[in-house]
Amino acid sequence: MSDIPHSDLTKLMLFFGRVSEIHLKNLEAFPFIYYNDVTEVKLDYSVETRKGEDSVISFEIYTTKNNDHLLKRFAGLETAVRDLFWKEVKIKVTLLPQNEVFQSE
Repeated sequence: MSDIPHSDLTKLMLFFGRVSEIHLKNLEAFPFIYYNDVTEVKLDYSVETRKGEDSVISFEIYTTKNNDHLLKRFAGLETAVRDLFWKEVKIKVTLLPQNEVFQSE
């Protein structure tokens, strides 16, 4: 792990407008924790550095099994991502092949 404190990593991310390698590794691991039988994860993000603009983390999660309690699974993933970044970050999850979409408010 890096010697840079978590809050400083987030500040650097906002300054440069990109997600650090440490953040990416965590983001890529989260779907495997919150969903069953994940076969692939595609991650996309938009880090907005201007006030009033939303930063968005988008996941495409491919699963081979139906997951029950999808709203609870999304809430867990949303909390983990917001704990990693900040509470205003928006999260979007698309479950495939079901093509179900969940988005934070």
